[in-house]
Amino acid sequence: MRADSDEVLPGRMVRSLFVALLSDPVARPVYFGDTEMLGRLAKEAQNTLGPLRQRGIELNRSHFQLLRDAGLLRTDRTVAEQHYLVQAVGAGFWYLEPFELPSAPADPAERAELQEYLLVAALEPADRPEPTAGLAETVARLYESLLDAVDEELRRRIRSDGAPEERIR
Repeated sequence: MRADSDEVLPGRMVRSLFVALLSDPVARPVYFGDTEMLGRLAKEAQNTLGPLRQRGIELNRSHFQLLRDAGLLRTDRTVAEQHYLVQAVGAGFWYLEPFELPSAPADPAERAELQEYLLVAALEPADRPEPTAGLAETVARLYESLLDAVDEELRRRIRSDGAPEERIR
């Protein structure tokens, strides 16, 4: 986000995440190889990481409200509805990925671009301004606070194999 202010936009964020996960040899099979396992992981997170999950939801609300206040998101839907749209589009693309549909572009970057295209059409006003570096910094700090909480939770769960504690990112 700090390097490219457009990364604060939901469509761009989803696109970048999709490409990053598809190109990661460990993450790809976890997120795209077994949709049943992904469902189990999501349910586990929901059941055991409630406070952390709630913090993420609140962060997303804050992020989207900042975008709305800056004129970067439409206001004809609620923040909750907009967040659901992002989740539904992302989940749909992630769910379909292992099926190798003949209508899907062969290039993962093109599939990611289709997600962004859909989210831009659904969420952004036609006359939106460019995101500013200051907004990108504010949003990046929001996500860093969530990463700090995730890091803390992982340290709490993984403790004591004798290795020195290091930041898990």
